[in-house]
Amino acid sequence: MNRLKTILLAMPFLLVACSDSDEPSTGKSIMKITAGINTTRNVTPYTATTFGSGAQLGVRVIDGAGTTTNYNFQNALYTSGVNEENEQVWTLGTFNADGDGIIITENYAKAMAYYPYGATIDAAAIPIDCSTETDWMYCTWRPQFNYTTPTVSFAMQHAQSIIKVVFQNAPSPDTYTGDLTLKKLTVEGSCLARAGTLNATTGALSSQTSNSYVINYTTEQLGTFAAQHDYVLTTGTSGAITFTLEIGTSKYSATTAALTLQQGYIYQYVLTISDTKLIIDPVTIIPWVNVEPITIEGEEQES
Repeated sequence: MNRLKTILLAMPFLLVACSDSDEPSTGKSIMKITAGINTTRNVTPYTATTFGSGAQLGVRVIDGAGTTTNYNFQNALYTSGVNEENEQVWTLGTFNADGDGIIITENYAKAMAYYPYGATIDAAAIPIDCSTETDWMYCTWRPQFNYTTPTVSFAMQHAQSIIKVVFQNAPSPDTYTGDLTLKKLTVEGSCLARAGTLNATTGALSSQTSNSYVINYTTEQLGTFAAQHDYVLTTGTSGAITFTLEIGTSKYSATTAALTLQQGYIYQYVLTISDTKLIIDPVTIIPWVNVEPITIEGEEQES
């Protein structure tokens, strides 16, 4: 009987020792996104600074050491929207089986991002075709983080450059007096490409091809058509650019000084048309407007 009492008296202490409150807790956080970035190209593609609803961003999250033991989110989709307070919110559209989001634990992770999202895209090998007029952007790997410091800021960078051409008539007495109808503009140079591959984890371009492009006009007129904007890729080499303009029944060509294009810059050329020749002013290099950082914010969760 005394032995039974001893066992019964000891049981409450055993139950207390096994309670959840005495077990070591494991911290975790949920990644959430706020973003400020331009969406798609328009007449002046470098003026937009915010995403519209429905914009899609691709995010890759792996182990801080570069392995995929604890994290292996190769192409997570985040879509922008607006909440009841008219604030922009981002919803995780893939890798969301738990209904919450990407869970960050005590294990360190690192993340990068690209825009716009594609379901079959490998962020390390994104094919770019500048003729689609898509503003491809990237942010390379951010510093390692875990659930204690779960906020990740993405400062998105433009993968391409812009060639901007402004047309103007020459002043008197060299004013162009022929047919003012713009027919075709050909742009060619070893320093530019219209297709290539972007490694969004590093920002590097490779396999650049197609060193020229043609713009065909329909009803545009010299004096009323202000400017032409076109996306190009840098080849990483120095070279001149040749502009060939067909206007009315005339055709003129002129070549710039050599230069090396840089990602995220606008190269503006003023083409002056006279009755006898095409004149190119020195290039004006304009930094693409810096966009606001994208921030992935973590919400710490109780275990």
